[in-house]
Amino acid sequence: MTTEFSSSYLASTTLPSSVGVYPSFPSIAGLGFYPSAHYDLYPSLRSRFEGLVEEARLDALKEWAKKNQAREEARLETEGELEGYIVKQAEHQAEFWDKALVLLELQRQKAEAELVKARDRTLDERLARKALADAERAEHERDITADSLTRKAQSEALRAAAEVELVKCQYQKVEVEKKKLDWEISLVGAMVETSKSEKVKFDAERLKADAERATADADKLRVEAEAAKVRAEKIRVDAETAKVTAEKATADAETQRAFAEANLAKVKAQTTY
Repeated sequence: MTTEFSSSYLASTTLPSSVGVYPSFPSIAGLGFYPSAHYDLYPSLRSRFEGLVEEARLDALKEWAKKNQAREEARLETEGELEGYIVKQAEHQAEFWDKALVLLELQRQKAEAELVKARDRTLDERLARKALADAERAEHERDITADSLTRKAQSEALRAAAEVELVKCQYQKVEVEKKKLDWEISLVGAMVETSKSEKVKFDAERLKADAERATADADKLRVEAEAAKVRAEKIRVDAETAKVTAEKATADAETQRAFAEANLAKVKAQTTY
């Protein structure tokens, strides 16, 4: 609100005798035609001048608060977009690792099935070879000597031992693969937990941003409350100024009435004389 001082207001205001407007008056003697500072003004003008200064300060404070709020809102909006992108990326990573877990589980099941199949195939092959060897032995028993039978039995024993070692090696290899798959499943589970913790962290940062936004709103309300308080103080000062003006006008009226009564008494005295 901007207050303009018009000539009619100055004309309607009665200045006290201690406040002069010409250099010859003692209140501004030696200071020039006008007062050197607003402290030399009439009290009502000084209060209005101070009110104008306070209003200008509050307007500047409001403008600063608006610009600061706009800048803060733009920053929070940018952070919200970045947070949404990061959260979405974390969700995609979690989905990827979930699918990877499913794939690893399928691979583990496939490896177990291959292990069972390998065991069955090895057993069938051993039975087939054994049946073939029995047939060959039965066919050539009539033609071989005891020494040849002994050598053949030794060779069969060595071959059986070699087959057993081969089966053991295959079984150990499958066990190693199984342990490797279990370790990879554990690693993927840890990565999934890390992604979940990152998501919780981003949720906490979003809550923090909401709290900062609420704090900014509270600061805005506080600034508006201070502005309302200043306006109320200005209204009170204006009321006191009006009261002082009314009292001065009453005192001037009393003085004029007393002067008129004195003149009337003087006229009556002259008439009586």
